[in-house]
Amino acid sequence: MKLANGVIRHTFGAPEKFSCLRTLSFTPRRKELASLSDPTPPFSREEIGFSSSSKGTVFTLPLTPGERLYGFGLQLKSFEQTGKKRIVRNNADPQADSGDSHAPAPFYLSTKGYAVLVDTARYAKFYTGCAKRLDGVRGADKQLGLNVQELYAATGGGNQVYVEIPFAQGADIYLFTGEDMRDALARYILYCGGGVLPPLWGLGIHYRTKTDFTAEEISSVVRELRDLDMPCDMIGVEPGWHTHAYSCTYQWDKFRFPNPDRWIGEMADHHIHLNLWQHVFTHPDNELYEPLREYSGDFEVWGGLTPDLSIPGCQTLISDYQQQNFASKGIGGVKLDECDGSDYTGGWSYPEFASFPSGMDGEQMHSLIGGLYQQAVNDAFEHSGARTWSLVRASGAGACSFPFVLYSDLYEHRDFIRGLCTAPLSGLLWAPEVRQCESREELIRRMQSAAVSPMMCLNNWMLRLPPWKQFDYEKNLREELLPDWEDLFAACKQAAQLRMSLVPYLYTAFFRYWQTGVPPIRPLVLDHPDDPAVFGVDDQVMIGDSLMAAPCVAGETRREVTFPQGAWRCFYTGRRFDGGQRVTVDAPLERLPLFVQEGACIPLAKPLPYLSGDTVFDITLRGYGEGPMKAVLYTDDGESFRFRQGAYSLLTARVDGQGKVTASSSGEYADDRYRIVGFKRM
Repeated sequence: MKLANGVIRHTFGAPEKFSCLRTLSFTPRRKELASLSDPTPPFSREEIGFSSSSKGTVFTLPLTPGERLYGFGLQLKSFEQTGKKRIVRNNADPQADSGDSHAPAPFYLSTKGYAVLVDTARYAKFYTGCAKRLDGVRGADKQLGLNVQELYAATGGGNQVYVEIPFAQGADIYLFTGEDMRDALARYILYCGGGVLPPLWGLGIHYRTKTDFTAEEISSVVRELRDLDMPCDMIGVEPGWHTHAYSCTYQWDKFRFPNPDRWIGEMADHHIHLNLWQHVFTHPDNELYEPLREYSGDFEVWGGLTPDLSIPGCQTLISDYQQQNFASKGIGGVKLDECDGSDYTGGWSYPEFASFPSGMDGEQMHSLIGGLYQQAVNDAFEHSGARTWSLVRASGAGACSFPFVLYSDLYEHRDFIRGLCTAPLSGLLWAPEVRQCESREELIRRMQSAAVSPMMCLNNWMLRLPPWKQFDYEKNLREELLPDWEDLFAACKQAAQLRMSLVPYLYTAFFRYWQTGVPPIRPLVLDHPDDPAVFGVDDQVMIGDSLMAAPCVAGETRREVTFPQGAWRCFYTGRRFDGGQRVTVDAPLERLPLFVQEGACIPLAKPLPYLSGDTVFDITLRGYGEGPMKAVLYTDDGESFRFRQGAYSLLTARVDGQGKVTASSSGEYADDRYRIVGFKRM
């Protein structure tokens, strides 16, 4: 069945009641999809094999030689997924490259310009060209292996993708076809409701305090940040704000927070938006406990209920509570923790054989609860009329339009950089939090990676070396480990100010994400699917259409950078690099390696300590190369949803060959957010 241009659904057998797209609520962006071309599908329904048995369902999908596959949600252990077995299983603690993730998706994307979503909430297994049926034709003889590498060397994979779905007797398969790989992904994102546009302040810096901090201790941190001119827009409040946190009461501890409403107002006076930690497991002391009992599963977690958020009545109870107690009172966002499963940290969650009133079992709920939780909380902010930019620890297919950024309780920095590349290939957003740094160098490198991510988040819950003065109990740690505190602080502040200088550019990239479905931060392969040199590059990202980042980890003072086709310039010096090559570049600790496509004009803002609806940016245009060029900047009120009705403007700044700048704007919003104060040709 054709659902939109480039979007086809094939139904096989008897699909289960609960699946990613059947269960989550979203509104496809049909107008935007209708404006796109209608490419020929990569294969027909007849080319898809289907069989079912008491064990479940198996699909067989075509795979052509040379085709490269990506996706399966947030993958921290690998990037390209061709020739592998992937288990799409929700798990907070992936220990190996198995497909486990706290944001898995039964979705893959091909360099041939199409994407496939197998719409299931089961722990499906994908064999991406690594299995070959016996066909009666004798294969090539394999010589005796004399070492581990030879014993297990690949002998030639199959030319199919096999998908095994346990228990199910059928499923829907969605095909998203585009002019290229990027276009196919954009159609998937547009079909699932489109990309998201954060509030302007959401692109500032988010700092999370320690678990047991009081209102006064958090206020002290905020005053210190402002005194040090360290940028900060959001403060995350960890579990100690609850009267009981595991499970959650969602009620303020009056000892630590004696007057929450007044304190929220005081934080707003400092231009700070608050983000409250929570999870879905509801404590008996909360007023929702009794109303939620009829809507909850048959296993408790930490002594609390597990609500069945697939039931509209349950969704309404939780959404209304969130709106009345948090969104309407000025809370800017939430951190939805532990909405995934865990095999290795105590096994605290409900089992897969749990049952829920809707008829869903525990396996399906593990796959869907992250998206359903986002949906309920997002509805609360929608009703309040204010955009949020929030955090979540579990997500999956169909959740593209929810304003939540993924994070993890894992810690490996190189994996976090890889997440910047893998998450967007399934329509997800990822924050490589700054946390658990063991050295001065690691802290600075993590700050730089976070500066070019969807959310720059510093999580002091696990950050042993905070880059600013804390309280007396940190003094001995600082004196022991950080004798050069001032230098460290300066380097961290430099990374923070880089982020703040990029906010107008990032905001415009996110507008394009909302408008077109193209992720604002994405791996190189999405823009260059015909270039084999970038197929495996999992440590570089494009930011918008013109800027490329190559983050470093501790211990790297030089690194190899892959330059795609075209010409590129160093962001800092203007040095030119020809595309189509891999070059070792210097990466001094104080600099995040950044590169700009030749001919591009990057708008850089004077860094500010915070962002608000009435922020005005002083913009210096930086041109890379010769000749005329232009920069486009998006603006709206920065907070409301009026942009959906066209209340926004685009400022186009043009630079001629002599460096003269002219600017014009179009749109309904009063375009007074940007002042062009200069131009520099690099």
